[in-house]
Amino acid sequence: MGIAIFCEKLKGKVRALYYKRLIKERTGKSAKNISIGGRISITNPNVVFGDNVKVLGDCIICGNGPVVIGDGVRINQGTYMRATEGGGIYIGKNTGIAAYSYIIDSDHNTGISEDYHSQPDVVKRVMIGENVWLAAHCTVLKGSIIGDSAVCAAKTVITGKIIPPNAIVAGVPGKIIKYKE
Repeated sequence: MGIAIFCEKLKGKVRALYYKRLIKERTGKSAKNISIGGRISITNPNVVFGDNVKVLGDCIICGNGPVVIGDGVRINQGTYMRATEGGGIYIGKNTGIAAYSYIIDSDHNTGISEDYHSQPDVVKRVMIGENVWLAAHCTVLKGSIIGDSAVCAAKTVITGKIIPPNAIVAGVPGKIIKYKE
């Protein structure tokens, strides 16, 4: 039994080293202060991680726009981020992103005469403040600005709105239900 536990721990450490090297190769930036707990996919070369960031498994960070992740950010399992050139995703320090959240800075135009594949993307930066909590399955769409210490309840969709600091938001689309005391 002791050997099996040792082997599992060793496997986890080797996997974390592999992903840290992958981050360095893809972004050209050191990943020494990042804690990685499972598989992650980073195809975006413009990702910047702060210190003491924790990323759990099955996260995807893609696109070609800037993604700046502040110090102490926690990104939980299954989170998807896509940043487009001309936009970007900026996450302030000590923010928590719960499992299966979706953050994207672009979508297709909705012109009537064309199919959506041929329409240009509409790109707007996403700004998430410091000490924000995005609960499980949150969706943050292009142009959204979430103020410091705000909370987005589970399954909330932020549709390009400005959420003030300390607001608690819920629903589809997200609406302020109260403020932190």
